[in-house]
Amino acid sequence: MKWYWLSNTMFYRGFYSLGLLHKWANTGVERHWLIPLKKNVQYEAVRKLGQQDKLVKLSSNARARKLWPDLPNELVVLSVSKNTRQAVRCSYLNA
Repeated sequence: MKWYWLSNTMFYRGFYSLGLLHKWANTGVERHWLIPLKKNVQYEAVRKLGQQDKLVKLSSNARARKLWPDLPNELVVLSVSKNTRQAVRCSYLNA
C-alpha cells in the first residue's frame, strides 16, 4: 500500500502568481492551494457546479509564461463563494 502526503496550502490574499500556484499544484502528488479571490481578478466562468461554486478559466500573460515556462495559457480552477452573516460575499480560488 502506498501512502501519499496530502497538501492543501492557503496563500495570503496579497499574494497572486499563477505561475507559482500552477507549479505548486503540479510538483507532487495531491498538492492543492487555496487563495482569496481579489476584486480585480478577471476570469471567465466555464461551468456552474452549485449555487455558489463554479469552474473558472484564468488567463496567464506573456510575462508570467516567460518567468514560468511550464505555465499554460489558461488554467481552469474552482471558485468557491460564501455569504457571511454580515452579508459580505467571500470568494476563494482552489486547485
